[in-house]
Amino acid sequence: MKRRKLIISLLTSAVVLAAAAGLSGCGGSNSAPTTAAESTEAATAAESTETATETEESTEAETTEPETESVDSSEEETANEDAVDPAAVREYWNGNWFGGYLIDHCTDAFTEVESYWWDCLATIEVNDDNTGVFRMWDSEMSKEMPSCLCNVTFGKGSADYGSMNSEKGTFWYVENNIGKGDWKIDPAVSAYASCEHLICIEGTYQDDEGSFMYHVFLKPWGMTWDDVKAQNENLMPFYYDWYLGKKDGEMPLAIGE
Repeated sequence: MKRRKLIISLLTSAVVLAAAAGLSGCGGSNSAPTTAAESTEAATAAESTETATETEESTEAETTEPETESVDSSEEETANEDAVDPAAVREYWNGNWFGGYLIDHCTDAFTEVESYWWDCLATIEVNDDNTGVFRMWDSEMSKEMPSCLCNVTFGKGSADYGSMNSEKGTFWYVENNIGKGDWKIDPAVSAYASCEHLICIEGTYQDDEGSFMYHVFLKPWGMTWDDVKAQNENLMPFYYDWYLGKKDGEMPLAIGE
């Protein structure tokens, strides 16, 4: 196991947009006078009454119809603002990833591994309903026995590909220690947003032995890390030279394989 000491501070934020719509209504009434006196006046009055009735009914229909369309349009606009582009989500998030993670702010038994780093492989599976699964394993684990496994959803973010949000998952040894909303990964506003397609995941681990914070840095399999090295060379994976010789092919199941 290779290790490296460093201290990282990661800031994440997100922007959520919302909209609202109003509703109003209107209606009308009519009357039709009739007399038994002069036939000409009665006929004229009846024609006048029918005309007025048709005019009021027409006005009521014309008034109500646009109002209904306006409400539907407002609801559609609100839904569009809350939605994410499924194609953009899949293109950005779905697939194989390579990188590493470090732990810091260790307490109790974990102080011995303060600022340790592990290279890792990962996969993100994106479903058609914008749900998915995040799976990550380091050099001491495997895809079948991952270091982290978490159900996720993809929602509104600061870019068209949205954000990845935790639902329920496990990091290291404690089952289901990742809850809904513990992760909100919005790469467009991360501290490393200038690094192309780099995602940063931050969370807290705690068990009976102590606690620590973890920081995960991943790029899609096949991409170079030159921009990451220029910003912070301490984030470069140990096995980067191995990776350069493998990145144009399929991702192996284990680092160093």
